[in-house]
Parts: sequence; structure tokens; C-alpha cells
Amino acid sequence: MQGKRYFIRTPKPRTVLRTVVVVVALIGVSLVAWYGLPLTDDKSQITPQRENTPAALTEHDASVPDKTKDTSNNTSSSTNEHSRTVPESFTSYTEELDVTDAMLDGFLRILKEQQVPHSDLDTKLREITRQYPELLTRLGQVPSPGPELLQVKAQARQSIETGDYATAEQLLKEIAEQDNLAVAPAYAALATLQRIRLRYAEAAKYWQKAVALLPESEKQTRASYLNKAGCDLYRLARYNDALPLFEQSLVLSRESKDKPGQGRALNSIAHIYNTQGDYDTALSYLEQSLAISKELDDKGVKEHTLLDISRIYQRRGDYDTALRYLEQSLAVCRDMGNRVKEGRILSDIGQVYQELNNNAKALQYYQESLAISREISDWAGESRALTNLSRFFGARGDHGTALKYLEQCLDVAQESGATEEEHALRWNIDMFLKGESDLDQEEQYINQAVEAAEAVGSPKSGEWRGELE
Repeated sequence: MQGKRYFIRTPKPRTVLRTVVVVVALIGVSLVAWYGLPLTDDKSQITPQRENTPAALTEHDASVPDKTKDTSNNTSSSTNEHSRTVPESFTSYTEELDVTDAMLDGFLRILKEQQVPHSDLDTKLREITRQYPELLTRLGQVPSPGPELLQVKAQARQSIETGDYATAEQLLKEIAEQDNLAVAPAYAALATLQRIRLRYAEAAKYWQKAVALLPESEKQTRASYLNKAGCDLYRLARYNDALPLFEQSLVLSRESKDKPGQGRALNSIAHIYNTQGDYDTALSYLEQSLAISKELDDKGVKEHTLLDISRIYQRRGDYDTALRYLEQSLAVCRDMGNRVKEGRILSDIGQVYQELNNNAKALQYYQESLAISREISDWAGESRALTNLSRFFGARGDHGTALKYLEQCLDVAQESGATEEEHALRWNIDMFLKGESDLDQEEQYINQAVEAAEAVGSPKSGEWRGELE
């Protein structure tokens, strides 16, 4: 799966199956894996940065089971991962994501506190950024009938804007305790705040508390909150807890004739079944969602759902059907003018053609994907395209060209400040060079890999240093 990082031990016999090494090495290259997520209750959509998992799980901000540690009861960490310096490349996000330096600083502190793996920093930063305006909106929706509560709300907003989320949480709890009308909206704001802090278990609890306090007549809002709670539990791989919430959300959405809400719930349920390997059931829910997206002429949801369906067929080995859905997804994506997604779907199509042994087509789509990624400065997409090209040439026995693309991946990692990916790439290039018997280059890369690993406190550094000795 794209997004995981694999490290290869030095074999005692100094022989390596070169093609296998290239493939395994490059599985771990993806600097930020991208999972397309079809539905969002936010009107502002930021391109998702994760990949190779069905896009079924609703809201854009939900994702596959999270590698982030849910440290709801911890306020600090002494691990090397926590104390790691965030790459300088993140300073450019103030303009790209339209946030202030103070906001960005607060977001980056959350990433450190929650010990977010380096490969997930981009994804999680974007997730937090998407939640921020929703938090301010939900805070504004909290009733404040008297001057005292109005003042508390103002203090909570100030705390949020300065990145003091712990104080903001206490103030929101104070509001919930003081006014009955404010309890449900305050819980919804608290849930959103916990999402920003990447505390998904706590967020799910607050969504469900808010649902319990809402009138039965507010079916659409209750359905939305239940879906959000399910998404947060899904992040923690609590599938059995998430599924009933998604199913309740679907029932309420149907009762209120909320078509977009139905689509969200259907996609969420599909994602659960897909994760559990029940592809037939997942497809049945996705087809229902696809029909709704066509009825509503919602191109974004349609594109994501087509992509989800294609990936299930890929998992089943039905590459011809997968290709048909991918091509439909690509057409919709181009119609929307989404160049980032276009580049990444082209890469997906290249993979399918490679599985079908149509190497000319595979190479064509990989190269198109790389060209677009470079044109729009999508470094995650560029890394992925380079990964696929290296795997392509490695599988064909052209190890010199495969190594060339692998080294370009290393350049991307260095330029983007992805230190962990950089030292993993150096190590894997070394493994490749062992197969080529280029001992001079091998020693250069392995020493650089170990030094980089030690610099960021990687748990692999000791093991790799031992291999050197």
C-alpha cells in the first residue's frame, strides 16, 4: 500500500533480487500517500493527499486507519518522533493554505504532540486546516443569550486564534454547563476542536453526545453528526463501532430525503465493507452512491466514487473493468479542471495497463502523470510517478533506468524536506546497488542513509549502524 515505509535488511549473502528490491523500495517512497475521499460537508475542498485506498469514507478529512497516535490524555511526549523538527518546506503553507503564521505554528505543535509520522505530515496539516474554519463556524452557532456567555465565546475564539486549544476546550465545556440551549452546539464545536487536535476518540464521543441532545425532528443534523462520529471511529480502526453509526446516518438521511447525506452514508458503509474484504457488499453501496451523484450532477462525488469502484476491481484482479471506471473518473476529473487528481489518476491507469502487460500504454500514462505533476509542482504526485516508472523499468530488467528514477525520487525527498523518506531511499538505493555490485556508490549511500536516520532519531538507525559494522 502506498504511504507505508519499508526498510530492507542487508542480506548476509551479498546478493539481492534486484527487481524485487526496486519494487519494495519504491513502495515506501510515497512522501504523502493520497486517499481520495468523495464527500465533504465543507464547501471548500482541498485536494486529498493520500492514495491507493478506496475513496469511500465520506468527508474528505476522514481516512484509512490512522497511524497518528490518539493521545487524548497526553499533553507531551518525550519520543524522538515528537521532538523532531518540522521540515522548513512547511513554511510555504501559510500562503498555500491561507493561514497565518500563528495558526500554522499551532497546527505544527499538534502534529508534534500527536507524534504524526513524517510521511503523514502534509495530509494531517491539510486535514487540520480544513477543520479550522468549521470550528469557528460552529463556535459562532453556539447560543449566547447573555453577556457572560458572549464574553466566554469571545475568549474561546481568541484562544482558538492563538492556538491555545486546551483553553478553548475548557471554555466550550463551561458554555455547555451554563446554558441548556447551548449544550448540543457546544458539543459539536468540541468535537470539531478534538478533530483539529487529532483526538478522534474524544471527537466521536462529543458528536454522539450532541446527537443525543438534538430533537428527533432534526434528522438531517443528527445524520451528519452520526456520520462524523463514525468517520472518527473508523480512523481508529474501530470498524464494528463505526458501522452502526453509518447505518443510522443512512436511515435518518433517507427519512429526511437528504440525498447528499445518503451519499455520504453509503460511501462510508462501503468503505467499512471494503476494508473487511467484502467487495461485493462494498460495490453494492458504491453503485447506489454513484447513482445519487449522477442524479445530483455532483461531479466531485461522482469522480471519487468511480475511483473507489475501480480500486475494488483492481483488488479483485478484474483489470479491464477497473480500467473502464478509471477512464470515466479521469474524464470527470478533466471536466472539473482538477490537475492534481488528473496526474494521479493517470498514474493509476498506468498501473492497470502494466498489470495487463500493455507496457507501451503503461509507460505512456506514467510519463503523462510525471509531466503534469512537475508542471503544477505537485511533489507528492511527482514522487508517485517516479516510483511507478522505476518499478516499471525494474520489472523489465532495465536496472540502470530504474535506478535513475529512484535517485530522482531521492531528489524530490530532499527538496521537500521529507527527511525520513530521504534516508529510507538512500538505504534502498544501496540495496539496489548491491545487486549491481557497485560497491563504491553502495558505501556512499549506506553511510548517508545511516547518518540521516541518526539525525532524525529513527528507530532503524541502530540496526543500520550495526549492519555497517
